[in-house]
Amino acid sequence: MAYTPLGVNAQWEGIPSGGLQRLARVGALSLGSMSEQRTLDRSAIARQKAAQTKNRRTQARLFESAMHHVTAPRRAQQQITVASICKEAGVSSTAFYYQFEHGVAELLGEVLDRSMRRVRRQIARDIERELSSPDYRVAIAVYRVVEELFRYPNLFEVETVPRRWVQLIAQPLAEAIVSDDRDLEDHPGMVIAEYHANAIIGLLGRDYTPSFEFFSKLVV
Repeated sequence: MAYTPLGVNAQWEGIPSGGLQRLARVGALSLGSMSEQRTLDRSAIARQKAAQTKNRRTQARLFESAMHHVTAPRRAQQQITVASICKEAGVSSTAFYYQFEHGVAELLGEVLDRSMRRVRRQIARDIERELSSPDYRVAIAVYRVVEELFRYPNLFEVETVPRRWVQLIAQPLAEAIVSDDRDLEDHPGMVIAEYHANAIIGLLGRDYTPSFEFFSKLVV
């Protein structure tokens, strides 16, 4: 059987003359498109990673500025604002609201959230170490919460304290008060804890000096 070299007059599997060349060109174009797509995908991933890194850095600078504001020596009646946080962080207000669309309350709420998570871990260690009674659990919870909040003399220098802040402060108190397995959200113990959280916030706003007299005002 004689084989005819592929060329102008060649036919193969029903492909007309010149079809293989056209297929080769289509294949080359497809490979080129795939290569371009992979390049575009890599570029998009790189841009996404760069944006994520920038966002993390912006968040870190804003959080650092917020921490400086709330831990500085007390500045009564001087509210913490977006402008003051952005100025210290070297961040625009647009970038601020991109990260925290609900403003200062959201950012400071994050500060408080991290703070109360730390308190809850400390309370758990205290209770585990002391094998404590219910009364002791409540007393140590109040003590640890107030001790932690003393670190932030300006935290409550805002126009209105959001209810979420009250709930964050009440959480470790409720965990100490409640002794059953019911959900805390609708538990009467949470109502009691929120009452005391509001009392703590009110006392801290008026009398920010750690003392025995201060703690004696917190009747649990």
